[in-house]
Amino acid sequence: MTKSTQPDNPSYIFDRKALRRNRNRAAAHFSDYDFLIREVAGRLHDKYCDINRDFRNILDLGCRDGGLGRLLVDKQVVGQDLSANFPG
Repeated sequence: MTKSTQPDNPSYIFDRKALRRNRNRAAAHFSDYDFLIREVAGRLHDKYCDINRDFRNILDLGCRDGGLGRLLVDKQVVGQDLSANFPG
């Protein structure tokens, strides 16, 4: 059995520098797979529409190009991504 290691700082969950580097790399080739992101955003929007509660403000973390926010036209959507290199 291997012992799991815990970071010294309990609030440190992800290597943010590595995550930003990976998202920047993904942004460089976003047009190669944006069809998949659009499909997932559409399905997520469909599920959102099934909820019987109204959310006026929505936070989209990891928003890439903001595709989900564009589907939620009547909502206040704030999108944030570690990479500023995604189009949009």
